[in-house]
Amino acid sequence: MSFYKWTMGKSYSIEDIQQINMEVTEKQNGFFKMSKFQDPLYFEEGFFYLVKAIQKLQSKITDRPVLVAISGPSGAGKTTLANKILDFFSQAISLSMDNYLDTSKHVIDENFDDYRLVDFDLLKKNLQELIEGKETKTPLYDFRKSGRYAYETIKCKGGGIVLLEGIYALHDQIRQFFDFRVFISGGVHYDLVKRIARDISRTGQTPKESFQQIAETVYPMYKAFVEPTIKYAHLKILNRFNPFAALLNPTYTLKTTEKITEEVILKVLGLDEKYKPKYNQYNDIYLRPPSDIESDEESNSENNSDSNSEKNKKEKENEKKEKNTEKNKEKKKTKNGEKSNKNDQNQVKKKKLQRKNSFGGRKSSFVKDYIRVRNNISSGTYEAQFSQILQQDDFIITPTLDFEVSVKILSGLLSLGYHIDATIKRKLKRFSNGEITIDVDTFVQMKNITYVQIKGKKRETVEEIGNLLGLEGKYVRKSYIELYFDYTEEKIKTRELKKIKKTMKK
Repeated sequence: MSFYKWTMGKSYSIEDIQQINMEVTEKQNGFFKMSKFQDPLYFEEGFFYLVKAIQKLQSKITDRPVLVAISGPSGAGKTTLANKILDFFSQAISLSMDNYLDTSKHVIDENFDDYRLVDFDLLKKNLQELIEGKETKTPLYDFRKSGRYAYETIKCKGGGIVLLEGIYALHDQIRQFFDFRVFISGGVHYDLVKRIARDISRTGQTPKESFQQIAETVYPMYKAFVEPTIKYAHLKILNRFNPFAALLNPTYTLKTTEKITEEVILKVLGLDEKYKPKYNQYNDIYLRPPSDIESDEESNSENNSDSNSEKNKKEKENEKKEKNTEKNKEKKKTKNGEKSNKNDQNQVKKKKLQRKNSFGGRKSSFVKDYIRVRNNISSGTYEAQFSQILQQDDFIITPTLDFEVSVKILSGLLSLGYHIDATIKRKLKRFSNGEITIDVDTFVQMKNITYVQIKGKKRETVEEIGNLLGLEGKYVRKSYIELYFDYTEEKIKTRELKKIKKTMKK
């Protein structure tokens, strides 16, 4: 099973983990076999389990270091986990597989995540020498220069720990070296955001270049060559660290349905009356992350499972009573009675419709993370935006990462498991003074309803403009995707109720 389908780690407490019995048995050549923990754990609990496992192995292995492999996709948190282990154990050292890239080999499509570029021969030599307690020379790699620039001499005594972290740390060429193997992931969406942010700072790539490379080469390589190795991990960790928390300069937005004239907007923004607003038309395609799709499926499944059996029993009992009532009425059929019975059946249908959580339960558990791919109809360009919708008081706060992409990126995201949740057609009239932007948005599918958005990087300034426009207490505290779902849900309910009323009249 794909690791990305594990959208929730198990809720184990530290006390639960302390009670777990870890079995260690010796196998050939002085290596030990350890029992696997089947359920994925969240990061902190997973870290605690890993510490306990290392300590257990150290009690058995005294003549050489304990070797631990940490694998997972780009941006999953491998280095973070390794650093926490280094902080905890004073005799631990860490090797990064990033340093074992051999660019003297042919690099295809600038894909430095290709396992064929890994210098496995040197890595195996280094690991073997560390096991034997010898000094060994490990390479250092510079991503900006795309090459090795030095070697570092390291050594690890018996009783120490050697960590190896990298995408291919569970590869079959080196897997046999390790006493304990870990696989870590944050889910495809967060891993993707973290990888792009890392590439920008480490390699100097633009977001567009990084995103395109990841979608077209990095993740397909992961699916083909890394995901199949998950089964060899003793421990699986789900890292739910939110990368958006680290993004600077979020946008603060106030939204309203109040009608505001162009003259008033120009005045509060301090713009000349000759100022010409920008007009545009967009198709906004909202792509939902694969982990959230799985969460909804699991949530719906749980709602129908034994955990909610009491609720299901009550519903079944009510349905049974309704059926019995219908049967009793059928026995007393008359011409007038038949008509009455039809009305009763329609009332039952109406009640069932009211009970049902329509539109896939999305209203009750709204997904806050999306990739929005925006098609600018005027220019024909596409732009991707990673955003997380946060709400505080009247504000919608969106930490974002956005950049231009090629049209091909949509198919790449779909192949990664993203799902198109909505396509929203939007007409835009934009006013901006450089610090504050006011958008007048009209939505075609929502009966041309118009919203006014005040946006800026400084919360106080956005609030001040809203007050100047007399909008205090008149704000809408939902994002456009939420408003779209609300509208669609209401439309479905109205249509169904019309059908029921029509049937009742017959």
